[in-house]
Amino acid sequence: MKTQRGVALIVALIILVPLTLIAVVVMQSSGQDLKMAGAAASFRQAEHRLEGIIEAAMQSNNVSTLISNMGASAAITVNSSNASAAVALTTRTETVCKRKVEASSNNVIPACKYVELQTTVNYGKYASQLNWVAGVEQPLLTK
Repeated sequence: MKTQRGVALIVALIILVPLTLIAVVVMQSSGQDLKMAGAAASFRQAEHRLEGIIEAAMQSNNVSTLISNMGASAAITVNSSNASAAVALTTRTETVCKRKVEASSNNVIPACKYVELQTTVNYGKYASQLNWVAGVEQPLLTK
């Protein structure tokens, strides 16, 4: 009986060591899940910000005049509630409109100016850049 006194302690330690290791691995895994969820939320927030900036640029008062009169490139500054952002406009091509309904006058030739609106926003822990490009097709009626 006296030789078996330490065996219970050794068996308990043998059981506790793997359980402790499993608990540590589970805690680290849950920490990684939180980091991934935070990074995904930051990315989605940046996407929404970019979408709002492009939408505000397209709704600005002078955007149609700017597109119709612009050369190779231009820029629009969009002021939001917390910051201002620059949206670069670049002319790509002038082609026939891809719309289903076109102008039908005999003395008017429909054409389209295709412009890309591009902006960038930083997001995340390491200030990664997210670029957003949207195409705008503006019908131009010329004689």
